[in-house]
Amino acid sequence: MRLGSCLAIGLLASTSVYADIPKTGGIHPTVTIEKQCEGYSIEEAKRSCFSSAIEQVVGQIIVSDLEISGDRITKDKVSQYSAGYIDDYVIQKQQQDDHGWWHLNMSITIASSKIAQRKISRGERVDIVDGLKARDQIDSQLEQRANGDVLIGQVLSSYPENAYVINSGQTEFKISNLRQAYVDIPYSITMSRSWIEALNEALDLVAVNTAKCNKLTRAVLQGVSRANTKLGKDICGSEPDVRVSRKAGFFGATEGYYFPDIETLHMINNELRTDGQQHIDLRVDLLDAGGNIIDSRCATINNERFIRYERPAGTYNLNDRYTNSRPNIFGQENVYGTLRVSIRTTQQLEDLAKIKLTVQRTCT
Repeated sequence: MRLGSCLAIGLLASTSVYADIPKTGGIHPTVTIEKQCEGYSIEEAKRSCFSSAIEQVVGQIIVSDLEISGDRITKDKVSQYSAGYIDDYVIQKQQQDDHGWWHLNMSITIASSKIAQRKISRGERVDIVDGLKARDQIDSQLEQRANGDVLIGQVLSSYPENAYVINSGQTEFKISNLRQAYVDIPYSITMSRSWIEALNEALDLVAVNTAKCNKLTRAVLQGVSRANTKLGKDICGSEPDVRVSRKAGFFGATEGYYFPDIETLHMINNELRTDGQQHIDLRVDLLDAGGNIIDSRCATINNERFIRYERPAGTYNLNDRYTNSRPNIFGQENVYGTLRVSIRTTQQLEDLAKIKLTVQRTCT
């Protein structure tokens, strides 16, 4: 009697692993692995083989072995995306045992997540298509793209709290001409270097070759001749979906990223974009010696120096222009000013020991 029959148990032994390196430059290799696996159904056994094959390829394809926490990318998420997806497979042998479990011997080809030729394999004759294999390949590619969004979303989930660094100057206590006590708090806001590095790391892993434009680019360029010299040699060589500018000598240069489809851009805009004018909110907490809040205020800060949008060309309605705009992130910029906080009673001044500034998404 088998235990844990509700789960796919992998007896997963690799008999051979080899890479198929294309002759043309600029394309990452595929890796083919022989796998033995089992499951309570053929589909479950296949998924067990697929999962094990992708996991094994991580050690051969992954760009770096990162153990990072906080607002950086974790090894788990990098591995999950960098491994790639199922590009092709062949079931060499399948057998069902007396207990109803299926045993498969499979040859599985894994494509790197950065490979340029994302294709659906066909049968030996051009007029014959293996629909089951096509479904498995499409499902694997969709899962990989979803994992890419999760990878980028992991960094963006810490926006804006971890994306900015605040420095405050010397506070000054004053009295207005209406005899109202107040405190002036000078501040300076810059983007966090580690957050920008984490964002670039995630975007670089998910981005595709510049020749792989998304459907937004194709819609904008529909009907434009390839001979148009402004577009260069490739009609897909338009503006990148996201740009990240970093200060030369400290952060580096400007990077542009292209995504395989527009859903990744929508996800990024959903995390970064605010209603109305682009902004972040700055919370001021007046604290006593024990760290207890005496009073709190919140101010809206225009952050268009950090994040600006380019509207897509073409005939789009206002909603399309809003959701499909491409963000430009300027990691080298800074915003500064002075917050003026009114003091309600002199008792607050007596208990005041610290002033804390915090960036947050919204004051409400």
